[in-house]
Amino acid sequence: SLFWREHKYDSTVAHVRGAIAAGDRRARDARLSPVYESRELLHYALGNALHAAGDRAGARAAYQRALEENAGFHHAHARLGFVAWDNWGDTATALLEYAAAVSTAPHDAALHNDYG
Repeated sequence: SLFWREHKYDSTVAHVRGAIAAGDRRARDARLSPVYESRELLHYALGNALHAAGDRAGARAAYQRALEENAGFHHAHARLGFVAWDNWGDTATALLEYAAAVSTAPHDAALHNDYG
């Protein structure tokens, strides 16, 4: 979004949260959306915005929510690994998350590098 490019992370967070809320409303009303629409990318984007804004715990929760939407979403696993290591020095969690990311995207060289 334009907010992201202008480094207005609080506005980015509000914008993404609004999009998630709209998706939640559509999901509750089957007439508006007869199929389930995953919001994993929105939760992932929210995590990135919260991380950039300095809210590491909020970012972790958003990435975890992205994984609740799609447990195989390797980008969220990788970001959880990064947050665990970078912010809390939690090596065990970081290794588990990077291992999950690599197992779901085995041909991603950047993930292998980060895992290493």
